[in-house]
Amino acid sequence: LYNEEVKNIDAINKVVKTNNMEFEYEYLINTAPFNKLLQYIDQQEYNSIKNNFSYNKVLVFNLGFDKKSKINDIHWMYIPDKSINFYRIGFYDNILDSDKLSMYVEIGYSPSEKIDINRELNLTMENLRQMEIVDDHKLVSYSSIIMDPAYVHITKDGQKIKDAKKNELANMGIYTIGRYGDWKYCSIEDSIMDALSLARNFNIVTVWLMENLLQFNYPELLIKIMLFRFGLRLLDIVELNISSLKGNWSEEKSCHNRE
Repeated sequence: LYNEEVKNIDAINKVVKTNNMEFEYEYLINTAPFNKLLQYIDQQEYNSIKNNFSYNKVLVFNLGFDKKSKINDIHWMYIPDKSINFYRIGFYDNILDSDKLSMYVEIGYSPSEKIDINRELNLTMENLRQMEIVDDHKLVSYSSIIMDPAYVHITKDGQKIKDAKKNELANMGIYTIGRYGDWKYCSIEDSIMDALSLARNFNIVTVWLMENLLQFNYPELLIKIMLFRFGLRLLDIVELNISSLKGNWSEEKSCHNRE
């Protein structure tokens, strides 16, 4: 949104510093790689435990050609051959049933390796011809993405450190979720569930209810219908005691007014 790079997180004073700005926060939800989060918060601590959070990086090519490949019945495949520069390829056109070859190519590296995109593209084209995936095909368009990190390495020591650190950070109002934020191997669907679970823990809808709906004398059924429209689970709505919430909110409001 702001196109800013995080430089430092002051977890005590709850301030995020970027290259040009500072942001104060009450709660911080992180989806950046877990090792980066630790580095933002405490460089010295990060240096002492960084070896427990190893990973690889991956160069991904998306390639579009002027015609179909003779391989038209495979969605993706692994290439267990060290003489080939890529380890996995996939065929978008076979998935989408389109009439021209479009594919992805994945090339793995260690974190410290330098990547020469032009060299890898030329080598990729040579190997695709060698494997007879393309012949006289013309490369019409391509894009490249460097995933850094790409695949995190799960270890017992790393998991132990991560779990302890996550609890410590949660007590400071910092929550770290997702494939990289939680330093785990998972699907997109798992990351979505992480976000939904965290939202329920925050009970954001109930807080919004207390601050906005409860000050009006809406019937309980109407309030529950509105909550359902906002996405609260039906089971949570059925169990929600609106009268009790109204009483607690009124009492809290009175206390604030007296202060």
